[in-house]
Amino acid sequence: MASFNGVPVPSNGQKVEYSNGKYSVPDHPIVPFIEGDGTGRDIWKASVRVFDAAVEKAYQGKRSVAWYEVFAGEKAKARFQNWLPDDTISAMREFRVAIKGPLTTPIGGGIRSLNVALRQILDLYCCVRPVKYYAGVPSPVKHPERMNIVIFRENTEDVYAGIEWEEGTPDAARLIEFLNKDMLKGGKKQIRLDSGIGIKPMSVTGTKRLVRMAIQHALEHKNKAVTLVHKGNIQKFTEGAFRKWGYELATEEFRDQVVTERESWIIDDSYNANPNSVRAGLDVLRSLAGVKWLVFGDMGELGAHREASHADIGRYARACGVERLFALGSLTPRTVESFGSGAEWFADAEMLVRRIEAELRPGVTVLIKGSRVNRLERVVQALIKPTPGETALNHHSAAS
Repeated sequence: MASFNGVPVPSNGQKVEYSNGKYSVPDHPIVPFIEGDGTGRDIWKASVRVFDAAVEKAYQGKRSVAWYEVFAGEKAKARFQNWLPDDTISAMREFRVAIKGPLTTPIGGGIRSLNVALRQILDLYCCVRPVKYYAGVPSPVKHPERMNIVIFRENTEDVYAGIEWEEGTPDAARLIEFLNKDMLKGGKKQIRLDSGIGIKPMSVTGTKRLVRMAIQHALEHKNKAVTLVHKGNIQKFTEGAFRKWGYELATEEFRDQVVTERESWIIDDSYNANPNSVRAGLDVLRSLAGVKWLVFGDMGELGAHREASHADIGRYARACGVERLFALGSLTPRTVESFGSGAEWFADAEMLVRRIEAELRPGVTVLIKGSRVNRLERVVQALIKPTPGETALNHHSAAS
């Protein structure tokens, strides 16, 4: 009988198989487990009872898990004088699915983190974390039921593949000297001599396989959006490149199913409008590259000059390079008239949305502007929602 770390494989279970891109799970799968260190032991004893009870209830005793202990951390060190035995890795590869408890980080050893070591050895490049609300659980927010996302976190690159040099060591000093005198020569930026140094690599390959997994999940589960979270506003050639490569992957491999935020920009300024704020919005629109459209609703509380003010906006929009104007409201016919060719007035928001959806294309930036009475947020929500079968890809630069 096969064994790993000297422990026989359970005779009452079978391997999880994988072929043609799909897993085949037997009725009694063998699942290796690492008990963990510290509280891990107590967590495992409680958790395994929950797991077994859930399987029993779901399958009325027809299926079960054949648990198989493998070793890492303090238990492995005590038994094999090895924090992470080769047989543990081999068992995980053999049976394909495994679970582990919390593991201690060895102090002064060659492994910086057993958790990171496992990820890198097995190339577990993505940490998939569904986040949703369960009814009855206390929450500090008003609508916890609206939380329903799946996080796909990079697991092996970035800081997890970081290389470090301790402050005060000859290697750190040599690297700082090279950076200051060669790579940063002639610039204002210099690294302090008493610094520790870390380098974090981010690759095209690592980024694209992560984004690919997220988009595939979104399409398979009919999710409407994938958001790339990064710090590209601070680190342009690593974090910013993550965003860039993610967009490249989306348009290269999922062109017929994905529309990216960088292809069609919707500028939502729908909550307030007066002549000055509309002109300011149009000034921003004018500064952007590409095709420019304006969705415009009535400006409220303008008094006797309301018709003239609406006409002025039409002329100013034309001067700002706006190619199409879509108007809604009782006063915007004056805007349509002064704008001229390319402007249309609509009796209701639904008709307006249908027209824009039929003609919106990559490279168009749409400014949506009007007083609150127009309820143009309905237009915003309709336009940012992907059409059936599509997923929107956008990005968010995380705040410091």
